[in-house]
Amino acid sequence: MKIKILMVVGTYGNEINGANKQVKILCNILKKEFEFGILYDIFFPIVKPTGDIKHYPFFCNTKFQKYFARFIYYFRVINQYQVIHIHGFSPRNAIIIFLSKFLRKKIILKFTSMGFDDPESILRKNKFLSQSLKLIDYKISPSPAIHNCSLNFFANNKDCLFIPNIARCKKNKQNINQTSLKKGYQILFIGHFSDDKRVSLFIELFIRLYEMKFDIKALIIGRKESGNFEVNESLFPEIQQKLKTNKLEKKVKFIDFVEKIDFAYQESDLLIFPSVREGLPNVVLEAMCHGLPIVSSELKGITDWLIPKDLHSSCLCPIDDIDKFLDKSVNILKNEGLRNLISEKLKVRHKKIHSKFNQEDLYKKIYYDIYGA
Repeated sequence: MKIKILMVVGTYGNEINGANKQVKILCNILKKEFEFGILYDIFFPIVKPTGDIKHYPFFCNTKFQKYFARFIYYFRVINQYQVIHIHGFSPRNAIIIFLSKFLRKKIILKFTSMGFDDPESILRKNKFLSQSLKLIDYKISPSPAIHNCSLNFFANNKDCLFIPNIARCKKNKQNINQTSLKKGYQILFIGHFSDDKRVSLFIELFIRLYEMKFDIKALIIGRKESGNFEVNESLFPEIQQKLKTNKLEKKVKFIDFVEKIDFAYQESDLLIFPSVREGLPNVVLEAMCHGLPIVSSELKGITDWLIPKDLHSSCLCPIDDIDKFLDKSVNILKNEGLRNLISEKLKVRHKKIHSKFNQEDLYKKIYYDIYGA
């Protein structure tokens, strides 16, 4: 008899979302050994996903449904499973923790973002809801920054585990960094249109590169309209106006939802990652897997752990320092030898992380241990 595990995420679908991606990967690689279900909220009708993994979407379209009906629905779904694996902390997930404990389920919580749902941030936001953390059987951190926070926060930290996120990529046979074979450059941004992701900095960088006479275009992938609490709907109109003012509308391509994203890394020359708050960014991991050069914000215990130390001076920038982002981007784009060097070192680093932390085996052990406890 397979252990039944319910994955709990905020939303689910063909959008750029770290928790979604990790859930999809875990379910796909472990579904032969465990029976998975996925519980999530939706705010507009979507086609229910097909396949051998059960989906439990809850359509939130009225205030009544947001409270009473939601509670009943969660109760019925949770009661069908033995292990509840929650991705990210929120008031809604705190309720799921209390409910799961009432139903005597085993609970796993994965923290997702330093400065948002790490233990100390949870306590600062809501002391009452933070009490639910005491009910968790295993606390999982995807980065050294969050893991160190957990170790310091919990008196009994034997159940605090460090498991980096998983990245999978389909590589094409052609070297993606052979920009001499094509005309111009493409820079890439992946993430929601949120204040923390700093898409506005990316646009400013793109405009400056164009003003420096680079033959350049931009690809931006991420939700820009409502349906996610992180999205700032005012950002897209502002960006549109800025591009129009600079007559660059045709140089930038926007994509909201996408399931298969490997093409973006394969077609681009440089990933710009100016985010100010992360857990362990899937975007950076996937770029590393593809060998795509990166210019990123330096986030302690997060991006500075992912990027090899000998590449810090070429790839990492102080948060919101547009001049540093520009200098490092120009240096990488102009120097094909440097691009190739960064590409190879990122691929090697990605392989080392995956070989040192075999995520499949680590999660498999947790599921068996927690159910047998």
